[in-house]
Amino acid sequence: MKKIFLFFFIVSVALYAKAQLDYNSYRRGYYISNKGDTMVGYIRYLRGNRARIEYFATGDKKAVKIYPGNCPEFVLNDTIKYIRIDGGFSVKVGIGVINVFDDFIEVLETGKVNLYVHHGISGAANFGGTVDWDNLVVRKDSSVYIGLHPNLDKRRREIEKQLKGEDKLIEIFCREKVSEIRKGIKEYNSK
Repeated sequence: MKKIFLFFFIVSVALYAKAQLDYNSYRRGYYISNKGDTMVGYIRYLRGNRARIEYFATGDKKAVKIYPGNCPEFVLNDTIKYIRIDGGFSVKVGIGVINVFDDFIEVLETGKVNLYVHHGISGAANFGGTVDWDNLVVRKDSSVYIGLHPNLDKRRREIEKQLKGEDKLIEIFCREKVSEIRKGIKEYNSK
């Protein structure tokens, strides 16, 4: 009898712990539906080949999967905003280039020049060799999105080609640290 009780106790504790771990990665936030409805609840952002958010409202037992095509934006912890891209861009990953469409990008700065970061992952669930990357993405004057190359020399060539005559912006985007680029864009936008 003690063994049966102990068995059920251990299983109950294990299931409770798993449930807590599953929902630990969720953050308070909201998403906007394609109809314009604001859905407040808890959100987990899953990046990758099939990027999505998982959402549940307080009291729901199961999270709903929401893909970029069904959600133009979402916000985590009232401060971290993501938007769906309405065009594609290319990012350099390892030795290859990946074209990104139908995905979310994190908003860092907005204004005359918008600065974003794309959080990507490549690989398959049955293959252990996945690659995570974070690439800066820029958009100026509602033009196309530009994925910034992580290598400074290649980034300079790309950005000079895209932003001809914009010497101040070229200098900002050729800074080494993301925090310095973000600060420069914030200053540029405030003028």
